[in-house]
Formats: sequence, structure tokens, C-alpha cells
Amino acid sequence: MEIRFGMKSGLLKFVSFLYFCKVPRFAVSFVDVLKPLAPPNFRETVYAFGFDKKEWTAELRKKVRPDQLTPEFGGTKLTGNSI
Repeated sequence: MEIRFGMKSGLLKFVSFLYFCKVPRFAVSFVDVLKPLAPPNFRETVYAFGFDKKEWTAELRKKVRPDQLTPEFGGTKLTGNSI
């Protein structure tokens, strides 16, 4: 069985990674079920995480330097809205 996503020249061609954080458990399960059926570029690009901040901040830090992430996402970058 194979699922076609129609993204041959779409968004995933231009995105290095796509993280969904703080998503409901069913969405994480849905992505986990979908991944083995998806094309390799989808499997290597799309990640879904629940509400376990330690889990998704650890994964984010593998791809993004802490100085590029705000404290909410486990980084050190300060913005105009940060205290």
C-alpha cells in the first residue's frame, strides 16, 4: 500500500524540517501511522510532538541553535515580547 501526497514539487521540497509541537495525542499517533506509508521526504521532514516539553525541545535543539529559539522553545533568543 502506498499513499501519494502530491508534494513532488511542493512545500516539502523547500522545507528542511517541519515540527508540530504541543499537538493532541491523536495527531501524534496519526503522523506515526502515516510515516511508514509516506514518501521518504515526508518521513525525514515532518515530526509531531505532544505536550512533553523535554521531548520536543531536545529535538528542536538538534536542528536549531539555542540562540535562534525563544525561551518558550528551549532557547535563549530574546524578542521584544520577552521579559
